[in-house]
Amino acid sequence: MPYYQRLQDKYPEAAVVGVSQDDAATTEAYCRDNGLTFPQVGAGLEVSRLFKPRTVPTYVLTDDSGEEVLSGEAWNLDDLNLAAKYIGEAVGEDRGPVVGSSEDVLRFKPG
Repeated sequence: MPYYQRLQDKYPEAAVVGVSQDDAATTEAYCRDNGLTFPQVGAGLEVSRLFKPRTVPTYVLTDDSGEEVLSGEAWNLDDLNLAAKYIGEAVGEDRGPVVGSSEDVLRFKPG
């Protein structure tokens, strides 16, 4: 989640929205404790299941009209940086990757 916060910080004109599988109170506490400022929907599995994810995390990047541009499953650092690139192209300014190549970060973790 901190890397999705980085994405939001890098592109504040983009809307990062999380859908938590936890209840609202647990989600709010997690966001507060971890400094997450982008909106989170925390309503348990009921809301998450509306999106029919096969695994978590699942992400979907849409354009201004709501059309899907990019999607992926599991934690994939390369996909997150690709999403940042797409957003940069959309706003006309590539602000670089969310996570740099020199950072010691897990690149992939299945959900």
